[in-house]
Amino acid sequence: LTPSLTDSAGVRKVNPFLKFIENELMPFVDKNYKTAPYKVIIGHSLGGLTVIDMLTHSSSLFNAYIAIDPSMWYENQKHLKNTISHLDSKNLKGKRLFIGTANTMPAGMSLANLKKDKSEQTQHIRSIFALDKFLKSQTSSQLKYSLKYYATEDHNSVPLISEYDGFRYIFDYYQINITTKEFSDSSASIAGKYRQHYKRISDELGYKNAPPEAFINYLAYDALSKKQYPRAQALFSLNIENFPNSNNVYDSYGDYFVAKKDSLNAITNYKKALAIKNDIRTQNKILVLTQSGKYSLAPAELGKYAGVYTLETYK
Repeated sequence: LTPSLTDSAGVRKVNPFLKFIENELMPFVDKNYKTAPYKVIIGHSLGGLTVIDMLTHSSSLFNAYIAIDPSMWYENQKHLKNTISHLDSKNLKGKRLFIGTANTMPAGMSLANLKKDKSEQTQHIRSIFALDKFLKSQTSSQLKYSLKYYATEDHNSVPLISEYDGFRYIFDYYQINITTKEFSDSSASIAGKYRQHYKRISDELGYKNAPPEAFINYLAYDALSKKQYPRAQALFSLNIENFPNSNNVYDSYGDYFVAKKDSLNAITNYKKALAIKNDIRTQNKILVLTQSGKYSLAPAELGKYAGVYTLETYK
């Protein structure tokens, strides 16, 4: 966590910890887990110093950085000076940095007095604010940056709250704002709002994102039960658009056409669902539509389904 800048010949050294992350750890995680292309790194104290060093010299590895009370004082501010001399010339468009800073000043000292102080006791926090001043003054790198000072936190208590606020800053575009009125509106507008919102999320993250299939399905069936047909159709269609390889989206859309008494389109969508996955429930839906009056179950067979059922609200 304490990278060396150059060797005796003046050549920059590659941090072996950084190389481990890049060449061993990240490929292993990507191979063995279902990862997304967007990557965030978080470091505290000397780990925060490493995060700033990665942003300065290996910015392509991560999309966003959270440095918590970073030790920019280390080696008499050598890394701070190195970052200031290198970062302004880099293109960091689309990258985000959040710095969380604890109150590490001596008791009784204020931020106003800190500006005049030169003591060793305040070198840690002064170094962070020096980095903050530089980052706020430079615009050519296009880095999106924010620092938050926690007056009531110390060096050991600041990580948890900084992680939370850091994620809120990095993903400040993620939370959708939909009013109660929009949720009850019977028109197709809510589907358009979800489509537009997740397009922005996709643009920000750099890969395709969509609202969860189960959630949109829930909204669509809710609209269908209230006979809000334009809203239901728009939501079912949105799921087909986002999850074309899911049998469920076509099966659900078939249910919409059944409600509309459009058997031809219902059967068409049920068949699309069966082409993806052969589901007995979808088969039975087609049988009901194509063999009306001929398809029945004996009382003993129906008895298998007797019981008490609890319908849980979608969480």
